[in-house]
Amino acid sequence: MQLTPPQKIYMKIRTIQPQDNNQLNRIITQCAEEFNLIGEGYGPSDPEVSKMFEAYHRPGFSYLVIESDKGEILGGAGIGKLIGAPNHWCELRKMYLDPSARKRGYGRQLLTALLTIASKDHYTVCYLETTAILANAIRLYENYGFIRLSEPISYSVHSSCEVAMVMDPII
Repeated sequence: MQLTPPQKIYMKIRTIQPQDNNQLNRIITQCAEEFNLIGEGYGPSDPEVSKMFEAYHRPGFSYLVIESDKGEILGGAGIGKLIGAPNHWCELRKMYLDPSARKRGYGRQLLTALLTIASKDHYTVCYLETTAILANAIRLYENYGFIRLSEPISYSVHSSCEVAMVMDPII
């Protein structure tokens, strides 16, 4: 049996636009179902999921999407001020990729672009919360330099996300 390599997807990373909301909502919902991230305490249940452009189109927040050469959104991720934390802390938020975009280096490229923006926005610490079922994402974060905390910080809103990580300083 001969395996065929995955088809190359040509993509670009760009800032979210209003017309991306529906495609992002679909990807986030599909990921929630795929990994059983359903209900309160998980990012996919946040009200902003249906209006991502509006949620991130404000000072101190940025959201980037991966767009294929066919105009399809393949995923995205954002950063924003971590509410309750010192002003130099941001949070990596809503990083979800369509299965066709995983394990191709796109998540790393997205993370690199977002942390560059975070540095330009004068953030020096980046925090994130995830769950152990997302092992590939955790490996990406660890390889990038995030370290695990013993528990989520006290002002966390995603109570079902038991893995908390931080990058200090942002590199």
